[in-house]
Amino acid sequence: MKDRIRESDTRPDPDEAFNWLQGWYMAHCDDDWEHSYGVTIETIDNPGWTIRIDLDGTELATRPFRPRHRDYPGGDWYDIQVADGAFVATCSPLNLSWCMTEFRLWAQTRPKRPRHLTC
Repeated sequence: MKDRIRESDTRPDPDEAFNWLQGWYMAHCDDDWEHSYGVTIETIDNPGWTIRIDLDGTELATRPFRPRHRDYPGGDWYDIQVADGAFVATCSPLNLSWCMTEFRLWAQTRPKRPRHLTC
């Protein structure tokens, strides 16, 4: 947990994750996308949370994502990946805003352009 707190010093405030996600969702509602896609947040019986954010029809649909998985002592954990056209995160009860912040950071980071070598 100590390492996670140190990492979070340079991250956006996790308490803002919900507000940011609301804005991201609204920005993609175009009278079409929201009828087939959206955001789902549910509890799981581990206990914990699962988040599914549909990416099809968004600028993130083809963006690469490096899966993340952590097991901290005391039952603190998360697992994040992009699969089947969605950002999917499962986590322990106190990591919901952490996982939402991971989505925010990924969504706001511009993908790196490949470098072209010239001869």
